[in-house]
Amino acid sequence: MDEPNLTPVLPEIPKPPAEPEQPEPGFVPYCAEAADGKQKRSIKVILLVILLILVIIGFCFMLISRKYNFYTETLSSLKFDYRSGEASPVQDETGDGHLAENLAGQCKNKQLNIKAVEYTFDENRNISKTVTRYDYSYNVNEIVSQAKTGTENWFLTQKQGYRYSKANGLETGSGDKWEPANEGYIPALYTYCFQTESNAVESFRWHDTYETELDGSKYTCEIWLLCDNSSGAPNYLTLYRYYSGERLAGVRVLSKTDPIMNVYDIQEYSFT
Repeated sequence: MDEPNLTPVLPEIPKPPAEPEQPEPGFVPYCAEAADGKQKRSIKVILLVILLILVIIGFCFMLISRKYNFYTETLSSLKFDYRSGEASPVQDETGDGHLAENLAGQCKNKQLNIKAVEYTFDENRNISKTVTRYDYSYNVNEIVSQAKTGTENWFLTQKQGYRYSKANGLETGSGDKWEPANEGYIPALYTYCFQTESNAVESFRWHDTYETELDGSKYTCEIWLLCDNSSGAPNYLTLYRYYSGERLAGVRVLSKTDPIMNVYDIQEYSFT
């Protein structure tokens, strides 16, 4: 029988780990959390800078729009400016309404074209916050009104175009593109400015004539009374027509039932 091997088995001693690689001088270990936090802070800073720039641009834009806009530009270029009122009237003993009658005769059965600015005053003589410029044409068959309206302290404008004829009724649009409209506003510029003859729904009567001065310019003013029955109920209007020589310069319209005074600066007109 063989004898057992009694030679002792020694445990294997592990080798010491190799010396870890040393980083180069100045090396900063990468930390994912720190980098992510730094990136978020950078994004916040960029957003704040963008927001600050937008605020500055918006503020500058508001300052500019308060001074340079359609409302301010239009009022500053008025030819018939009633904001300061007029001088005390001097009665014209020779007045008889002939200025309006002469113009009414010139435009009868013709195409009338008017460029006018409308602005209004309340009962306290405060001017309205909006102003409208009209490009208006009239003949016996059709009325067309193209309007551009601007608001105080704002640069945006609103444009509206309306056309009325007996054949098609009221339409909205411009140029060659028109479509039916249920409602809309066309100022009665022909009636206010040139009409003197009464008809089935409108009754005209000359009332008075006086000499006056407005914003340094002299005018002859003819007062015409109008009773308008087009709505079914009488509407009594007083038309103040201001003439520079024999040319119409402006019209004021007052209603017996409305404290608002409409003023029209008649900048251009022609008959063709």
